Amino acid sequence: MSLIRDLSADMSSHYRNEGVIFPMVDMDIKEDMSWILGLSAQAADGRPAVISQAVRQDKLRMNHRGARAQTAVAMAVMRGMSPPPLVIDRPFVVWFDRAGLPFPIFSAYVTQEHWREPDTLD
Repeated sequence: MSLIRDLSADMSSHYRNEGVIFPMVDMDIKEDMSWILGLSAQAADGRPAVISQAVRQDKLRMNHRGARAQTAVAMAVMRGMSPPPLVIDRPFVVWFDRAGLPFPIFSAYVTQEHWREPDTLD
C-alpha cells in the first residue's frame, strides 16, 4: 500500500495523458487461507469458537465500458468444541528460557532421527 500511495502521488504530478487504454480483464482468484484454520477464541458464553473453513475470492473484470472489482471472505466456525491439537510432524526448534537471562539456557534443532520414546527422563 505504501508503494501504491507513493506511485499515485508521483504520477499525479508528473504524468499527463489523453486517456488510458487497458487490456480487457476477467480475473477470478481463490486465495489459500489454510493458515487461519484452527484459529480459536473464546465466545462471550465461554465456549470455544474454532475456524474450521476459510476461503477468499477476488474478482476483477474490465472492458471498454468500465471496471468492477469484488472481494469476499467466507469462514465457518465450530462452536463448543475444543480446537484440534497441534501436530508437529516436521523437524522443529525447542528452547528453554529462564527469567532474567538474556539468552535461552538450552536450544536444539530436533529431526525425525531423534523421535523415539526415552527410557526415562532422569
